[in-house]
Amino acid sequence: MKSPLRILYLEDDPQDAELVQAMLEAEGVVCLVTRVETQADFLASLQQDGFDLILADYSLPSFDGISALKLAVDRRPELPFIFVSGKMGEEVAIEALKIGATDYVLKTRISRILPSVHRALREGQERAERAIAEEALRRSEAYLSGAQRLSQTGSVGWKVSSGELYWSAETHRILAYDPTTKPTVELFLQRVHPEDVAPVKQIVERAAQDKKDYEHKYRLLMPDGSIKYIHFVAHALSDVSGDIEFVGAMMDETAAKKAEEALRLSEEQWRDVFENNPIMYFMVDAAGKVMAVNPFGAEQLGYRVDELVGQPVFSFFCESDCAEVQTNFALCLEQLGCGKSWEFRCVRKDGTVLRVRGSAKAVARVNGPIVLIACEDITEQKRAEEALFHVGLEARVAERMRIAREMHDTLLQSLNGLILRFQAARNMLPRRPEDAIRILDSALTRADQAITESRDAIQGLRSAPVAPIDLADLLTAMGQEMADSQEPNRDSPTFYVKVEGERQTLSPPLQDEIYRIGREALRNAFLHAGARHIEARILYDERLLRLRIRDDGKGIAPKVLEEGGRAGHWGLIGIRERAKRMGAQLDFWSEPGAGTEVQLTVPASVAYEPSAAEPGWNPVLQDD
Repeated sequence: MKSPLRILYLEDDPQDAELVQAMLEAEGVVCLVTRVETQADFLASLQQDGFDLILADYSLPSFDGISALKLAVDRRPELPFIFVSGKMGEEVAIEALKIGATDYVLKTRISRILPSVHRALREGQERAERAIAEEALRRSEAYLSGAQRLSQTGSVGWKVSSGELYWSAETHRILAYDPTTKPTVELFLQRVHPEDVAPVKQIVERAAQDKKDYEHKYRLLMPDGSIKYIHFVAHALSDVSGDIEFVGAMMDETAAKKAEEALRLSEEQWRDVFENNPIMYFMVDAAGKVMAVNPFGAEQLGYRVDELVGQPVFSFFCESDCAEVQTNFALCLEQLGCGKSWEFRCVRKDGTVLRVRGSAKAVARVNGPIVLIACEDITEQKRAEEALFHVGLEARVAERMRIAREMHDTLLQSLNGLILRFQAARNMLPRRPEDAIRILDSALTRADQAITESRDAIQGLRSAPVAPIDLADLLTAMGQEMADSQEPNRDSPTFYVKVEGERQTLSPPLQDEIYRIGREALRNAFLHAGARHIEARILYDERLLRLRIRDDGKGIAPKVLEEGGRAGHWGLIGIRERAKRMGAQLDFWSEPGAGTEVQLTVPASVAYEPSAAEPGWNPVLQDD
């Protein structure tokens, strides 16, 4: 069922309104008529939606049809407007049509109302559809213009027969011409790079001759000297007369070209670094499988690249190092972008061991995070460091033994001679005092000679090497000795030694050095700190040996720590020298009134007695 026709009727005579409604309904047009007489009612009705048609008398007591028409055109231009009036001159009717009236019907010829209504509704429908189409076209053009601006794609039209050109606003922008500039072939060629002008002309002329689609790429040389890269695609259209018109798209690919070139250079540089760098590089997925490895890295491990890709990366580490490597690997994945560095050992294909310093960082990727690992072979460096250290220790021990022998051959023998002289002098007293004095004078002379002979040896020898006793026992004995030597009226501090980890056999020369450092630190704590509690902690770890001496005494003055010791005192200086010769790390912490802590950290490869099975290290301590 059709909806009734809704009519707004400006009429002061109800009978005329009813007559019009009756005539329309007699012809099958069901309608709902809203009759108004005043301007106020007319305006109020216009503000309501739902009317399909306006009918109006030309002359009313308090209002007029022309004023009503103007209001309707201003507020509801889409509604058809028909004058229904008893009298309306031709000039008035023409003026009304110019203003916007659809038609006019004289009441004396009211039978014309039905065709007039039909025509008004039809024209109103066409007008509404045209408005919708125009709005859609306007919106489409706006969308197209916006899309061209965003994609940097301009439209080009070229009618071959007349040479007429069309450029869109984006094409003008790409070519750097004012939008009001009339397009010409000459203006276009002025922008084409001189090296590309001939190829462009040739392609365009062939396309015009063959009347076929064409596509090509060329460069533009802009007034500021910059270069743009253009990709042009054209489609040939033919009208009924056979004339050809090309419709094309000019795409500015400059940004993409620059990005592509930058990416190519970056990838090329990265490939050169990855493949030719004398550092082992690995890319590992979150599951621990090797995604990529550079040729140098594969070669160092004795494999081909294809043999490593897809394999678990942890299978190439020494078993004793795997736990630490896995821990650092997991930390990298938990803390994306944070680097980790540590030293470990890899196992080559032939079973030999490669000592490595590695740095790792996890980065996010679309398919999940990956871990980038860079490894530096430090095998020879470590061997050289350890050999140099042990050679130094051996040389020092040999020198000390040489001095000890020299003392034995000089000082001790001299002392024995002096004892014999003293015994002889004693035996001569009291009967032969002159002979006894002569012998005593001779003994004093010999004593001066002994002192002179032994001074150099004694100066170079601080103490003899310690016996091969457990380090904790040595420090315990030292602490007990210091406690027993305290003054009778002074309370001895509590002292204990704690051992953490599985005890390891220390290299004998190195144990002596560690003990001397610990002894000096304990001596200072007992004699100078005024401490109540003193402790020594020894940590045996597979990676290091750590000795820590701590007291709760008065501390060391910051100036003394900064200067390395007090003037005329050699304790702190000696500790630092010993640590440096071992390649160990020595740390001091002290605050006035809060105590002092001395910590010595020695790499396991240096501290522990190496096993006979470890290749590349077989120290022999030789006498001089």
